[in-house]
Amino acid sequence: MVKVKFLPDWVIHPWVSLKDFLETFHISQKDLSNRIWMSEKHIVDIIKWVSPITPETALKLEKVFPKDIAPAIFWNNLQLNYDVDLAKIKENESLEKDKEILWKFSYLDLVKNNIIEWFDSWQDKIIWLRSFFWVSELWNIWNIFWVAYRKTDCEKISAENVSAWLRYWELESRKSQVQEFDKLKLKSKLWELRSLTREKNFWEKIVKICAECWVKVVYSPYITKTYVNWATRWIWNNPVLQLTIRWKYADIFWFTFFHELGHILLHWKKEEFLEFDNWYKDPNIAEKEMEADNFSTNTLISNTEFNKFFQKWDFTQTSIISFAKQVWVHEWIVAGRLSYVMKDYRTFEKLRSQLQISN
Repeated sequence: MVKVKFLPDWVIHPWVSLKDFLETFHISQKDLSNRIWMSEKHIVDIIKWVSPITPETALKLEKVFPKDIAPAIFWNNLQLNYDVDLAKIKENESLEKDKEILWKFSYLDLVKNNIIEWFDSWQDKIIWLRSFFWVSELWNIWNIFWVAYRKTDCEKISAENVSAWLRYWELESRKSQVQEFDKLKLKSKLWELRSLTREKNFWEKIVKICAECWVKVVYSPYITKTYVNWATRWIWNNPVLQLTIRWKYADIFWFTFFHELGHILLHWKKEEFLEFDNWYKDPNIAEKEMEADNFSTNTLISNTEFNKFFQKWDFTQTSIISFAKQVWVHEWIVAGRLSYVMKDYRTFEKLRSQLQISN
């Protein structure tokens, strides 16, 4: 467990001891400057805490005062202890500054979902979070997870919680060494992945097939105030698809899954994509989102096949199931597509199954 060290609110400068030695041995500042061949101004700077006692100065002082009670290492240690204590004071100030960031995390919810560890004191919480994110101060999280902060412009979304969610799975993904992503192999597996829409227990198969292409797919429980469904990122040379089911409908899951695969296959691998619950629309990436949407739509059911079915205007349950079998997908995919196109989710509700997923 991380423990907070003693943090002093004041420090003793080496000059205090030096002053005591000068008074004890009746040596003035000017006399000292003559004895160690150092300008009196420099001596004054040490007195005013402007200049430190350097190893060179320590060796000179060793020659002025009795070596058995004030060797060079004595002066060096005084300076070192002063520097360390001063750094601790600054660290204390830094912890106080990070308090503002700490309270933005939904700490209990993150602990409950095993994202972060529990600590009683706010200082321990901050120190652990810094270690968790690999940052010197929590304010630096913005620089690491800038995508999350840039995209979460809605005040209801906690960028801090999103960052913790992303960071946890980033660390988890580093635990397994995999080969470099195989784009051609992933393309060859699309039909096999698509066929899984017909199965109820498909999650383990998705993970296995994607792993064969060196794509990592992980599921994480929903975290308070994130409103995020998926994240697609590249960690080292491998894409990581990170899922939390915000809306549990099967058709939304499959559309979003192939949407994220579209990002992997179509777009620059250094880009990161976060999919929120309609809270966020970024005009700068609208074109790429549209490309991923089209990829997903046509992968599940081609526009040509769907349009032929749609033009018949027969949306009975029997007709939907028959068409689903014809194009080799589950009926919930067809029902979801119809719900979206017709803006009518109530009519097709019975065919839109909900999911339960766990790693």
